[in-house]
Amino acid sequence: MLEGELDEIGYADGRLRRGWQYLYFVIAGVNVVPIIGGLLFIPSESPRTASDNGRIDWIGAVMITIALSLLSFSITQIGLVQDGWKTPCA
Repeated sequence: MLEGELDEIGYADGRLRRGWQYLYFVIAGVNVVPIIGGLLFIPSESPRTASDNGRIDWIGAVMITIALSLLSFSITQIGLVQDGWKTPCA
């Protein structure tokens, strides 16, 4: 199924006939659908007043930063070991 789409952009034989930059236009075209859907179906927020509590959850911000950093690190390290995820942490 994906081969047909890759053939349309000229990649099925392993070579890009139109250049790799062409893929950016394909990805941008695919992203138009969710952007328009979000603009149409996600309701806008009501305006905030000065009495709203707009505090930042610093503990949550630190935790998500650490979690995403560890996820990115683990994904980038997969290629450095012989068996990838199958290698034990010994």
